[in-house]
Amino acid sequence: MRDERNKNRLVIDETAADVVRLIFRWKLDGQSAQAIAARLNNMGVPSPMEYKKSLGLKYSTSFAKYGKTLWSAVAVFRILRDETYLGVTNVI
Repeated sequence: MRDERNKNRLVIDETAADVVRLIFRWKLDGQSAQAIAARLNNMGVPSPMEYKKSLGLKYSTSFAKYGKTLWSAVAVFRILRDETYLGVTNVI
C-alpha cells in the first residue's frame, strides 16, 4: 500500500503480506491458482476487495455488485504475476 505521507513510497501491509506469502508458498508447492483460491476461501481469508473495504479504503469494481466477493483463480494469478510483490518497482 502507499505511504499516506509520501504517495511515491510503498509500505508493507503485514496482514496482506502474510496472505501473499502463503499464495507464493502454495504455488511453489505445486497448487493451482484455483486450488489456492478455494483454500483461502475455506480459511475465511478476505478477498483483496473485501480486505480493502474492511480497511475503509475506497475500492470499486464491476465484478461484485451484491454480496461478498470471494477469492478467484484470477485474483491469485494477478498476485503471482505482479512483480511489485517481489520488490520490483518502476522507478524512473
